[in-house]
Amino acid sequence: FHKAIAKRETFMKTFSIPSSIPPFITLCLVLLCAFSRSSLADDYYVAPNGSDVPRDESNPNAGDIDHPWATPAFGATNMPGGNRLYIRAATPGGTWTYYLDDDVQIAPHSGSSMQQTIVTAWSSGGVYDDVHIEAPDRIWHNASSPAHGIFLIQDESYIEISHLNIGNCHNQCDIYSKGILILNSNHIDVLDNEIYDTWASCVSMSGSAYVTVSGNTLAKCVGRPGRLWSAAEQHRRRVRHRQLHQRGGKQQHHA
Repeated sequence: FHKAIAKRETFMKTFSIPSSIPPFITLCLVLLCAFSRSSLADDYYVAPNGSDVPRDESNPNAGDIDHPWATPAFGATNMPGGNRLYIRAATPGGTWTYYLDDDVQIAPHSGSSMQQTIVTAWSSGGVYDDVHIEAPDRIWHNASSPAHGIFLIQDESYIEISHLNIGNCHNQCDIYSKGILILNSNHIDVLDNEIYDTWASCVSMSGSAYVTVSGNTLAKCVGRPGRLWSAAEQHRRRVRHRQLHQRGGKQQHHA
């Protein structure tokens, strides 16, 4: 419900709906649009017992629930835009910590205004799998790419990243110095994640528009304490703040 409210303004501008229309009616239209998108999208899966083979004529079911892919990065790259990628633990409601291969980033493809690309944790009975996506544990790496983030969303649109734990990217000048990096993109939703132990900002945005950051826990920015999220050259950014506090020795910010 809160996601539908957060998207109301973007929906109204996208479809040129006058602001005089009552909020209840526009909210109903948003929910109807979301239902239509959900019914059109396909579901793809990543799981610890999966195999990273592309979907083609010889493997027509690759990525489905019975033939999941093995890694989130491969799944995001091989899933067509406008669909849903569910990342699962070995058991429903279980925990899975996946360490990215060296210099590999998760870069999902654009969706559309009618079919958003979604990368999220699997849920069963309302309980989400405890999925952790972490950078390789290393001391120093001089990255050749200027785009530093476990998730890299660059020149893309209509993407949601939600219900994931993203972290351990605490090395300066590293390809993984940020949790989620959004560059020159639009209509991006970062919802209900925990992003932690970063060197630079947990969420960083530049040159992007219609970005929503809501319901996340941003914790322990090592290199720049207090700068848990950053935005430059940003238009129509929506960041929902709650409080900054200490818990378990970690500085945390709910956004």
